Amino acid sequence: MIRLNLYSSFLVTNAFLPIMRKQKYGRIVSITSAMANFEYEGLGAYSAAKAGLEGLMRTVAIEEKIMVY
Repeated sequence: MIRLNLYSSFLVTNAFLPIMRKQKYGRIVSITSAMANFEYEGLGAYSAAKAGLEGLMRTVAIEEKIMVY
């Protein structure tokens, strides 16, 4: 779950940010889940991955000084 829902997004973001910076334009769309904010038995890895993805994207937005919708 972590590799699929968090690490893969990290890799793609890392690959495309330099291109977006050079073009001075770009969009990253991440799909998360309400599960990032709730806990259910047996879904810990999924919830952690989605919460991590939300944190990653907020941090990228702050570092790149962009708007988050």
